[in-house]
Amino acid sequence: MGTTMAYYYIKNDGFDREGLQAALGSLSGRESASAKFEKMMIGLVGEEMFRQAQQQVQATQQHFDSGFGARPKLPSPMVAYRPDAAWLPFFDVDVCEGYNATSRDARKLSKVFGAPVLAFSIFDSDILMVSYCDAAKGVRYDCARPNMEGMEEYDTQTFRNERPAFLLELCPALTREKLTEIWEGDEVFADDRMDKLGEVLGLSPVSGMIPEGFEVIAVD
Repeated sequence: MGTTMAYYYIKNDGFDREGLQAALGSLSGRESASAKFEKMMIGLVGEEMFRQAQQQVQATQQHFDSGFGARPKLPSPMVAYRPDAAWLPFFDVDVCEGYNATSRDARKLSKVFGAPVLAFSIFDSDILMVSYCDAAKGVRYDCARPNMEGMEEYDTQTFRNERPAFLLELCPALTREKLTEIWEGDEVFADDRMDKLGEVLGLSPVSGMIPEGFEVIAVD
């Protein structure tokens, strides 16, 4: 485990393929975080040195892939769509891989898609963070659950170390007792706590592949 990853879900308020593609189109028109980083690094070390370092990273990745098998590359940004799914997984490599989400990030997506957005983040498999935003209603939440007391390797000013009671309003099938059991239970990996919450909430995460029964919606 030991990864830093964010998982986003858009509430399905009756989306169709065309509506999702239109929203994704507005996102893909923005300069990506990786493009901004590349410009910054070229400005610091020069383009030649940056390209050499980039080639070394790519060679290392290719060597790793040859030994363990390359993971299929997902479109970015994309939404995994199923008409009857309550929550639609969203993936964008620039805000998912190696990144922890907050309600500020969820708010940006909520405004673009015109729907509430839920986000789970894992920090090094030690801390689970749950964020939510409904931009139309001006509602935002950020909660964190470290595996052990005293762990503060996260933004304690943004995230409250408390049970995400707002999830009860999002999922009628989730009881207060079940939420408490999952949130306060002992876990070796925060990923397991996230998986248990996701199962109760009916979430289908994008973890290197498209969830079964979903189709990819992306900008051509």
